[in-house]
Amino acid sequence: MAWPNPFRRKTANTRDCWGYTFELTDKHLTPEQCEPLKHSYDVLAEKVLDRLNEISPPQSKQLPRGNSQCATTAKNDTYKKDAPEDAPKGSPRDLYAILKEHENSDELLHRFWDDVNTVPSWVDWEQIQRGQDVFYRYGGAMLTGLAYQSLLGGMGAARVVETLARTGGFSTKVARGRLFETTQHILQCTKSLESMQPGGDGFASTIRVRLLHAAVRQRIMKLRAGRPAYYDVEAWGIPINDLDNLATITTFSASLIWMSLPRQGIFVRKQETIDYIALWRYIGYVIGCPDGHFETPGQARRMMEALLLYEIDPSPTSKIMANNIIKSLEGQPPGYTSADFLVASARWLNGNDLCDALGLSRPSTYYWTLIIGQCLFFCVFCYTYRAIPYLDKRKIETLKSVFYEIIVHSKFGLKGQESTFSFKYVPEYSTITEMGECEEEKASFSHVESRNLKAFVIGRFERQANAQYYAAGAGRNKHILNANNSSHSGGAGPRRGSRPTLLKASVSSAAIAGAANEHARQARPLVKSRSQSSSLLELKRPGRPAKGAAGGDDETAQQERSSASANASNSANNSSSNAVQDDDEVAGAIDALRHFRPFHNPELSQPLPEINIAIVGSSSVGKSTFVQCALELPALPESQATERRISIVGDDRIYLVRLLEVPLNEVDIDDDNDDPINWPDTIEDKMMPHVDGVVALYDIQDKSSVEDLPETLSAITKTSIPTVLIANKSDTPPAEREIDPSSFEQAAKRNLGSVPTFQVSDSNPEGHKRGLVTLLNAIVQVSQTSPEEHQRSSSAHRRRAHTNAVRSLSPRIPSAGHSRANSEHTGFVDLKHARVDSKFPAHDQGDRLKVPDDQMGSSFLLEESGSEPATTSSRSSFSGDQDRVPGSSPSSILAESGATFDELVDRLLDQPTSKADLKYTDIFLALYRNFAAPGKLLEAIVQRFDTLEQNASPMIAKSASQLRYLHVLQKWVSGYPGDFAFPKTKRRLQTFATKLSDSRIFAAASREIGLAIDIIAADDDTEWACNDKDSTLLDDPEFNFDSTLSGSTLYDEVTIDNLPKLANQQLLYVEQAQRVASGLHPIPRNPLTKIEWRTLMERPDDLIARELTRMDWIMFSSIRPRDLVRHVSLSKEQKNSCRNLAHVNRMIEHFNQLASWVANYVLLRDKPKHRALMLEKFMRVARKLRELNNYNALGAIIAGVKSTAVHRLAQTRELLPPNVGKDWLKLEILMAPSRSHFAYRLAWENSSTERIPYLPLHRRDLATAEEGNKTFIGDEKDGRINWKKFEIMGDVIVSLQRAQGMPYKNLGGLAGNKEIKELVLDVKLMKDEEELYERSVACEPPGNAAAGSTAKFKEFFRR
Repeated sequence: MAWPNPFRRKTANTRDCWGYTFELTDKHLTPEQCEPLKHSYDVLAEKVLDRLNEISPPQSKQLPRGNSQCATTAKNDTYKKDAPEDAPKGSPRDLYAILKEHENSDELLHRFWDDVNTVPSWVDWEQIQRGQDVFYRYGGAMLTGLAYQSLLGGMGAARVVETLARTGGFSTKVARGRLFETTQHILQCTKSLESMQPGGDGFASTIRVRLLHAAVRQRIMKLRAGRPAYYDVEAWGIPINDLDNLATITTFSASLIWMSLPRQGIFVRKQETIDYIALWRYIGYVIGCPDGHFETPGQARRMMEALLLYEIDPSPTSKIMANNIIKSLEGQPPGYTSADFLVASARWLNGNDLCDALGLSRPSTYYWTLIIGQCLFFCVFCYTYRAIPYLDKRKIETLKSVFYEIIVHSKFGLKGQESTFSFKYVPEYSTITEMGECEEEKASFSHVESRNLKAFVIGRFERQANAQYYAAGAGRNKHILNANNSSHSGGAGPRRGSRPTLLKASVSSAAIAGAANEHARQARPLVKSRSQSSSLLELKRPGRPAKGAAGGDDETAQQERSSASANASNSANNSSSNAVQDDDEVAGAIDALRHFRPFHNPELSQPLPEINIAIVGSSSVGKSTFVQCALELPALPESQATERRISIVGDDRIYLVRLLEVPLNEVDIDDDNDDPINWPDTIEDKMMPHVDGVVALYDIQDKSSVEDLPETLSAITKTSIPTVLIANKSDTPPAEREIDPSSFEQAAKRNLGSVPTFQVSDSNPEGHKRGLVTLLNAIVQVSQTSPEEHQRSSSAHRRRAHTNAVRSLSPRIPSAGHSRANSEHTGFVDLKHARVDSKFPAHDQGDRLKVPDDQMGSSFLLEESGSEPATTSSRSSFSGDQDRVPGSSPSSILAESGATFDELVDRLLDQPTSKADLKYTDIFLALYRNFAAPGKLLEAIVQRFDTLEQNASPMIAKSASQLRYLHVLQKWVSGYPGDFAFPKTKRRLQTFATKLSDSRIFAAASREIGLAIDIIAADDDTEWACNDKDSTLLDDPEFNFDSTLSGSTLYDEVTIDNLPKLANQQLLYVEQAQRVASGLHPIPRNPLTKIEWRTLMERPDDLIARELTRMDWIMFSSIRPRDLVRHVSLSKEQKNSCRNLAHVNRMIEHFNQLASWVANYVLLRDKPKHRALMLEKFMRVARKLRELNNYNALGAIIAGVKSTAVHRLAQTRELLPPNVGKDWLKLEILMAPSRSHFAYRLAWENSSTERIPYLPLHRRDLATAEEGNKTFIGDEKDGRINWKKFEIMGDVIVSLQRAQGMPYKNLGGLAGNKEIKELVLDVKLMKDEEELYERSVACEPPGNAAAGSTAKFKEFFRR
């Protein structure tokens, strides 16, 4: 225990942290020194991991997680019971074995292998072996310290637990197993010298852990890239960063030596300390820790103290993790210790302050007595054996085998399966560790507690104490049932002053029946398992979520729902909670009768017609994500029922659309009933409404997601409910797919009829909306087709599977729990042109494929498909027997050896199949002029269009591809009109557009191209690079559209003249920005005086930041992407002929203007306090610029503050407030050039709102790609185009284009703040570095009076 020392003399540097007191020195790490370590990590390990994944790709599968509880689902239990015990299990992937096998054949792997196998010169193997012996010399006390201080106390590190929580590895379900795996690693590192030498078991496990850390880091950062709010890098640092690794080594070494063991009464010898620290220094080296922090025991101790001071700050997540560890170990082997004893151990080692902050309960005096007995036992045992060398050696060898046998080989340990530290706990958006209750059987007797008691009680009192011990336990067992019931009903929390006993209650017949019903509901499919008149009585086992509640679905955003559902449940059951409970309720077999209310329509004068759509899919298939994307919600829904008012085009009414997330295992099938689908009775404490349509979801990465889907779809089809089938995660590479969506869709259509199918992904949310819109069209069409049946359905009693399409409800009391999503939304649903009659099974048509009754239960998963593997697409599928259309084939993968022009054009016109394809068009159109003239590209598009027209493919498929070609052409003409400025090129385009207008299907596209032709004019693009100056393009007299185009009548009722006239708004916006930007050049007409200084000081920081952002945004908007390409690729003479390059030069000059502006205003005043005020002002403005995502102005201010003239002002900097300096350090880290501006690039990629780029860096990226790569591979005439070069440049271009497409709002318009603008642009500034430095020296002369010609350089290198 950390007892206070009353004789300790305290000084100004004395620090008391969580019961540990030390003297803070200048050798301790400071927060500023710790900050960079939070953003640095093991880059080499990540590269090696990527290479190993290429050599041996990991298996793609979903992990059964979600509620973070110990109990498994009934379905999983069934599988476990059915599987034989000796069934072979798939061996996990061993990254160390793969690395060892391929290190000779790969340069990167060989370099990593040599790096870890090279033993540092400071390693003394005899010392390492002695350090291993130290661990076992104090074995029991060491393991106690590792478990309850290093691990449990380490949960107080708020940053670290955020990473651990996202892996799910410290939920009550898996925490105990994870503790055993960690202990296995420690035992392997300490069991023998050979084990820790290169090639040994401990060495191999350390490499595996290093690669595991890289995998977790990569996964979390990938999830953050898709959803920045998932993980806060700025607050928590990079996951598993260098500081985290140092903290891990520290807790396993220094914390044991100077905290855990002394608090148990054990003090190690000085040489033992040196040896043990040396052991962990080498382990840290192998695992990838930064070197130089454990060279001496003093360094290690200072590292421990610094981390204790700066990092331990428990958060709510810390409380969850710490309590989960206690619950996972309670009453479990090998110690069978009670929760109170575990808490007492944690409090003894960590102190009451930290444990109170971690939310641990307070044990009674009895358990403190047991801890004292344990400490006495350890002291006597360790000191006695240590004093006798022979016994010491025997003890060490014995504990090595005993510990490994208990942790690894015993049936309650790892069961003989040594962990290879594979990537089991995969972070997901839905995986956030919650407080859990472990439902494993707990022991009532602990031999550890008995041993400790005996160690404390002396002589004749031992038997008496033991008698009282067992008597107290027996007395409590009489009331075990009531205690158990109170704990489950939200009782008074942890018991104090009593020893926990085994909670064994007799199970009544009702409890058995309830468990059987729960088990039956989990199995799939459930045939005849319920009747339509089943009562709304909730049957559940203690600790399991109610059926229909969010806990039964392992879906994304489940954690957010659980609390909301619990609150709704409590409020709904207040009236019944006080009712008299029968025996079954008391025993926990069933809950009290619960009353479920129906969903309510908003209280309006005219109730809205409702549409209820069931989103059906297995666990983790993406139901919540579908709802979010389809309804354009800002975040994942917090409820399983999401409502939104939607106006449908072509219909005068507004509909209340309710999306209901229904797990597939809760949909029952009854083939003998007229309505074969039985929907759940309830959904989140509400009665299940009529289902008017179904969205069936499956995951192409998880084959299990379609195991039960065919039978469910067959039953839904039999009820004539409109249905769409959607494949999620369609951007998955083909090699990682477990399901071919094309084959599955065609099999579904052959068995079920023509059901609409879609393929969607997170990268293309439009697919989700198209799927919902298509289904809404069908539902409304059904209601309008048969109004008589609709009226009957509206007034009839609720039936399970019969669709009433759309119904009006009488006004009701609005629901208090479901009003969050009732915002107005307009869906693009065109009923006039919606052709859903033949697509939906809701229409009984004579020529529709009927499914025989004897096939209703069959699956179409095993049927062979004649189609080729599908390309990833978010478009709805055509019928399965269509021929492949040229141009609609999968995109060709461009080889590393380059690509021909025709291959690039084919990919340009192909259907997008990946994220890369989505931006390929923008990259190609911006950069193709480097290797082809506009006329050549135009001719290639026209020829492919003509070839496709001559093809015998179905008209609808052919027209879809042709319209895609025309969309690319229209985007090209409107975005780069200068490409067509040469007369022959323009005439060729006009001829093509004119002939298109003769066909009604292409008339609209022809009109848009014609409008774009009207604005064609010569600009910098016209004669740049490859152009049509000497082109021989001629109109093709044989290209007669009158005879070759079929003239579809899809739009016969549309008048072309009534179509909207679209202008190129982007070009008009650029031209306007260029006009305004021309007035943003510096006019040095006012001298810089104290008046300007005071004026700037008085203006609010955010007002200054907004004006700087307004000016930067106007200048950035005036730049076209090709201007930057020309700026880095043309010679000086060629640049003079490009007038638009003036806009690029203006923004570069403005950057330098801001940097000089900062330096001049800071250096204006003579007194340090005034300079400090202005310096602080700029630092606060920089923070506001960061909040506005204006990285260009932020970089300029940082450049001004870090200039030699300002940076050397030590007296000025000393006057800055500490909080301002700390915040400024974060901004410097953000914009630091280390690791190629890694922090900035990460922030730029994850900025999803308005943003202005740090232009110098992006310009440098373009210049590097342009100068370091050739355009052609081989000779220019016969060579292949080096597309990799243009992909690199294109990534820069596309990111800038996207930023320009999100304009700022509320910046003051085009005029802005005139006063601040004048303070920036109209003052006379010193821009010469020598002049600024002389002014700086005049303000603060150097301390050594070295003001000569070399003083400036000395100050620079002193930074």
